Amino acid sequence: MADGEKNIAPTGFPGQEVHTLKFLLWMSMFSVAAQAASSTVIETLIMRGDWPAIAKGLDVASATRIEDRALRAHALLASNEVNSAYCGFATLSSESDRISWERWTSALADRFPDSAVVRYLHADAQARLGRFGEAIAEFTRALKANPDSVLARNGRGVVYASTGRYNEALLDFATLSAAHPDFVDAQINRGYLYIRRSGSAVSQAKAFGEALRVRPDAILALIGEGRALAATGKEVAGVHLMDQATPSCRALDDVEAGDRRTLFAWVKKQNDLEKSRTMAYAGTTLSNALRDIDTHRDVTSVMRAFDIAAQSDDPRAKQNLFFTLKSMEVSDKQLGGVINQALTQERAIIDNQRSNLTLQDSQKYQVDASISGQLQRAGIGVGGNVKASLSGDLKNFADYQLNRVDQADSFLKDLTSKLPSSGGAETFHLGVARIDIGDAPRPYHNTLLYLPPARGGEGGR
Repeated sequence: MADGEKNIAPTGFPGQEVHTLKFLLWMSMFSVAAQAASSTVIETLIMRGDWPAIAKGLDVASATRIEDRALRAHALLASNEVNSAYCGFATLSSESDRISWERWTSALADRFPDSAVVRYLHADAQARLGRFGEAIAEFTRALKANPDSVLARNGRGVVYASTGRYNEALLDFATLSAAHPDFVDAQINRGYLYIRRSGSAVSQAKAFGEALRVRPDAILALIGEGRALAATGKEVAGVHLMDQATPSCRALDDVEAGDRRTLFAWVKKQNDLEKSRTMAYAGTTLSNALRDIDTHRDVTSVMRAFDIAAQSDDPRAKQNLFFTLKSMEVSDKQLGGVINQALTQERAIIDNQRSNLTLQDSQKYQVDASISGQLQRAGIGVGGNVKASLSGDLKNFADYQLNRVDQADSFLKDLTSKLPSSGGAETFHLGVARIDIGDAPRPYHNTLLYLPPARGGEGGR
């Protein structure tokens, strides 16, 4: 017998000799045959859309291949096991995993081009590679094959939302929620869509509440409703709701921890805003002007406070007026029109002042003549040097005034760009204040873990 070869007697069969290489070959053939049989069974279940059976057949231990892990995650999503589905999709983290999944679904689509489920799976693979245009087209093909495909409509809505096509996303989620109100992921996606597009906190909370009605342990829904509570000034309740989240994997734990940190940062900023309103400039002219806005809520009060803040060399004065106006707009929607009217009048005043000062600077000889005439009428005789000095002083004062106008102009532009009542940037509501998008990120969490394009809009890598 050659070296390296020997007979073995498997435990339980005394005296039975089996050649090592033959035994291993037999086991390998058995494994391949079993795997082929398993794949055939899974394909049959896919054609039927039997997601519960797929989830049962592909448990955590047996789902070792990329396609098995992906299929199991989709089966869990279809069964409202959203936490486990999220954790499953998180395992498809590498580029090679996503490419393998796309190749497998592409081959399946070539064999079963008319299957709505197969088209859905191929669309999912395209979305994971950032090929959002192709993904939307495939999701749409799946919906043509089966207009009631819950997963296809949900997936297309997520891609729409991720690429900024909010109205189309809302239509998909609203249609899905109406036809299948107990499908948890559609409610979660609808809630985060409202966050993404600065929808009302009430709408956010309603969507997340519907998800939690079916799955009280849905972590993304708990996080979302916690944010919605914070957006209505109920920060403590929001934190308490997040405390109920019990992440079942590292990926969900990271999401929950990140949103908790963000929420705490917002709460701190909210407290800082309140301190700024109540403590800064207490007893000063600006403080009185701000109280006048709160009391009278008229154009004159806003303009007076603007003039005081604009002329102040302390940047906190401008910040205090800015935060006060933002806070008041939330509590009184009609004040937005008052603020807009006041800032429009300030714009006219600033433009008029700039025009006059520029004209004065460009007509130096007329200024000199005016000075000489005033001195003569006053009976004062002065030489050319004195007149030149007086003319220079006047010019310096005009430059000083022009600089002050520039400061006011810059402050006005800043206010106009940030206050929504003046047509400024979108904002996110938090308590009684409004925090700019740049300061309060609006994530779009989704169980499918589709990542938005780096530069917005549709596109691929």
